[in-house]
Amino acid sequence: MTIYINPKMGDITVSKEYVSENEYELFLTKNGIALLTSDIQMGILKELRSSNLTLADLSRNMSISQSTLATNLTKMTDEYLITSFPDPTDNRKIYYRTDSKMIASSQDPDLESQNAAKDILSIITEDPNKFYKNILLYMFFSYEGDGLNLGPTFERIGMSLADSMRNKLKSNTVEELIIKIKTFFADMDIGELNVFTFIPLTLTLQSGPDFKKSPARTVGRFTQGFLMAALKQHTGKDYQVVSSESFGKNEDIFKFTLDNALKNNGDKSMKPSR
Repeated sequence: MTIYINPKMGDITVSKEYVSENEYELFLTKNGIALLTSDIQMGILKELRSSNLTLADLSRNMSISQSTLATNLTKMTDEYLITSFPDPTDNRKIYYRTDSKMIASSQDPDLESQNAAKDILSIITEDPNKFYKNILLYMFFSYEGDGLNLGPTFERIGMSLADSMRNKLKSNTVEELIIKIKTFFADMDIGELNVFTFIPLTLTLQSGPDFKKSPARTVGRFTQGFLMAALKQHTGKDYQVVSSESFGKNEDIFKFTLDNALKNNGDKSMKPSR
């Protein structure tokens, strides 16, 4: 089922094909927010996140008939979830790419996260001066506890925050940059950020004792976004996450590795200063 919401017009269109009863994903499009519950359409977007693909590519990757995919691709194009364009060397070949941004997805509600959110509100109520330090953590716990995974949105928030701190984060080396970020995270009670290895650049984030796997991963997504934006400012190169995992007794430690264009050319700015 696809529910397409146009906030300007108030129109809601519902399609009941290929319904997934328990899962959904939210995407921001040019015309508003699209709520997807179609397994096929969610699968198409997942495939297109890594590369632009043709109908034949999608059919082969997803093991779904081209006729079924074609129907969904047309709907998704009409709803601005994806767009199509011809191969510059062969106009007969049509490629598809994403034209929307994922902002959230469903997950199982978590009572422990709900209780942690209430505890954070109590801290804010007792000491209003702690509002700014704790409101972000409250959002992490609250949404996750209610069954809404806002990881993609928090990753973009992390990027925006790093961009706004561009002047404060100016550094001579990556090591100096990460020390500044580590200090900021500690001051804001976001968590303890540490470098696991510099090559490849792998970091860990350990949050408070109440964090479990789900909120820890969301805080991790925020951290990923922050680091990717900060490192791009420092090096001028784009970074992307190549792996991530949660571990520890309560799975409250989030570990992720960032890949970059500098690692293969021997650039010494990626190495820690001695």
